[in-house]
Amino acid sequence: MTWPRSAASAATTRKPAARWLWWDANPKANPVSETLEGGYGLINPGNEDAKALEKVMLGSVPDCTRAMEHATTMAVLFIHANGWDEYARQMREAKARKVAG
Repeated sequence: MTWPRSAASAATTRKPAARWLWWDANPKANPVSETLEGGYGLINPGNEDAKALEKVMLGSVPDCTRAMEHATTMAVLFIHANGWDEYARQMREAKARKVAG
């Protein structure tokens, strides 16, 4: 597999892939991350599982911004908790609202 070259592209492919591989290896893990309201890009790993997952994520794309990290972390945690179908449904609805103006 050839990975994207830009940090933005890498953040949307390598980071989630690294997380899923980590979860496959740690199926009983329950990472909990906290965010600072109004502070996009500021994530506090709330437990040891979250710290381990953060280490994997940061290593997968070292030149990624904290905002990219925040976006991919929250998406992966949501998908893990709610499933891909719910995530895809919400993304389609958000896109439809944006297009509708």
